[in-house]
Amino acid sequence: MSPATPSNAPALSIGVLGALSALRDGRALDLGSLRQRAVLAALIVADGRPLSTDSLIYDVWQDTPPRSAVGTLHSYVSHLRRALEPGKGPRTRNSVLRSRDGRYSLAVGRLRVDVWAVQDTIDLARRRREQGRTRAASAAFEAALGRWRGEAYTELQGYRFARREAFRLEELRLSAVEMRADCDLSWGRDPHAVVRDLNEPSSQEPAREGLSQALMAALCRAGRFNDAVRVFDRTRRVLAAELGTDPGPELRQAFTAALRQQTHLTGPA
Repeated sequence: MSPATPSNAPALSIGVLGALSALRDGRALDLGSLRQRAVLAALIVADGRPLSTDSLIYDVWQDTPPRSAVGTLHSYVSHLRRALEPGKGPRTRNSVLRSRDGRYSLAVGRLRVDVWAVQDTIDLARRRREQGRTRAASAAFEAALGRWRGEAYTELQGYRFARREAFRLEELRLSAVEMRADCDLSWGRDPHAVVRDLNEPSSQEPAREGLSQALMAALCRAGRFNDAVRVFDRTRRVLAAELGTDPGPELRQAFTAALRQQTHLTGPA
């Protein structure tokens, strides 16, 4: 874990939940070429853990590092240090991008990097949910989800490590959407509002059963049983067409509950 940021430190913030960006005192910093930005991204993915020179070279050049990779990497690190700590004297110790024994690490407070802050907030939300504090959990999930500006590491999808991390973060985001909806319904939020929150992600990920189940639960709570049945049918068709599978037991159970309520209100088909 990275150390807390000193209270008198300039306000540096780094974002990867969208295009990679860095601000110091509200001013955008020039992070250089795409490959140089990939060095910073790899250090962010490491979540404060030191990375060796070899590891960074593999991440940045993948399978075809040039003979000059070590020297070029050192140049990238020097440029990033000047960008992240402008005005630092040549003999002043680097406090943001540190090096020791041939390893590099990013040493900033967790609140300064959006993805680190989001992961901590989602962990907090999960703990609150487990404790039954569903309204407080919903608020934490909402705060975390509000930090996304777009696809994580969006301009770095040519790098394997960035693609893997972007996929993991998208799974984290969708899981948070599902858990927030469950918490919202548990504490009594207007189910129509929960439906509005879920419509877009569910339509974008029609094969994701957790989203479909959450949307069906919200629709049933809102008394829209016919719509809940339609969501199940859409998911069933997409699963069959794209994956060759049937809905899992939890989604089938949600469908049965919606169908029973629909029949209770309208009579047998």
